[in-house]
Amino acid sequence: METGKWIYLISIIVILVVAGLGIYWWGVISGLFASAPVILVCALVIYYNRQVDRETFLKENGIKGEGEILEIHETGVYDDLESPQAEDIKLKLLITTPLDVPYQLKHKETIPILKMEYFTVGNKVDVMVDPNNPKNILLIY
Repeated sequence: METGKWIYLISIIVILVVAGLGIYWWGVISGLFASAPVILVCALVIYYNRQVDRETFLKENGIKGEGEILEIHETGVYDDLESPQAEDIKLKLLITTPLDVPYQLKHKETIPILKMEYFTVGNKVDVMVDPNNPKNILLIY
């Protein structure tokens, strides 16, 4: 079993055990309230692991293409968890791959502030496109 699958399994087991024990010891409301931090951490682990699985899948199985930036909008949302600081941006891209006709796609991405200079209208960025879902892309920068 892959590492990611083990993390999912262990996280779900921990959530169920902690919630169950909390409910058993303190009752429904108090038990869930007391178990909430552990449940939240496990949910975050599952979410992060899904993102890593998506990126790994696209890097290994994706179709290499190119995206021309047609529009860019800064959302004003900054992610302080990234190092260095990063900003969420919305892009409108013209995706070109060897296997498909060019198509436009709106995509939201968190970009480190130091990389923002590469994201201007007219610039091109490498992308990996999911062969089963052309809307699922990974920007390579």
